[in-house]
Amino acid sequence: MENHPDEDMNPRFFQFIISQRMTKELRIPKTFEIHMEGKTSGIVSLKAPNTNIWRVNLVENDQGLFLQKGWEGFVRDHSISIGDCLVFRYDGNMLFNVEILDKTTCAKEDAIYVKPSRGKGTVGDSHHAKRKPGRQIPRCTAVTRDKERALREAMNFRTEKPIATVVMKKGYIENGHLLRLPVAFCRSSLPKVTQTMTLYDPRARAWETRYIYSVTRGYGSGLLSAGWKKFATANDLQMDDVCVFEVIEHNKMQFCHPFEYF
Repeated sequence: MENHPDEDMNPRFFQFIISQRMTKELRIPKTFEIHMEGKTSGIVSLKAPNTNIWRVNLVENDQGLFLQKGWEGFVRDHSISIGDCLVFRYDGNMLFNVEILDKTTCAKEDAIYVKPSRGKGTVGDSHHAKRKPGRQIPRCTAVTRDKERALREAMNFRTEKPIATVVMKKGYIENGHLLRLPVAFCRSSLPKVTQTMTLYDPRARAWETRYIYSVTRGYGSGLLSAGWKKFATANDLQMDDVCVFEVIEHNKMQFCHPFEYF
């Protein structure tokens, strides 16, 4: 998320998620309340790294200020778990920008592109262009050896279809060749069943892969297995490449590879 100079001066606090209770409700630090402009209840807007907004109730009790109704949905949509770290920047008028870090204190990949699970609370204008499988997409510039720039471009990428951003890891392209897709993306935009998934690359080639859906501890997740290795090799994917996948139909996805547009 790119900040303006004045935003760098806005007050911040961070919270490590150290208990299950913090995934149900989150307390605003007592020493931070002075920055809340005297507001102790109402609707708080949480802006995620991709600029989507979640509405959460702020309530006050004898223990302090808490994010409650709506907070559990924010946690679920961003796959936040114990050990993650959240950085809140208060921009005034009950608006927080939220940065989500994993246990390694790097930006959490599953949170790069998600949307409210019920489709509510999303704000921001974007330009949508209709696409057909295999068409080149000049605006898609989300794969590059410059990881930091690629992540910014991926977060700014807009389409009328659901998309997922995935950073290539060693296990995705070398050992194992299994591609794990973001949990929130699988839950909201992909079938909850194991099936064949067709990937279209920028040269209009169709690749059949095996999409495996599973449920662990009540949470669904998905990965691409058989066929993914051939796809990754043919498209010269390497570690730290930032890739965007766009859902076309329930069993078809467009893969965006911008080296052809440079």
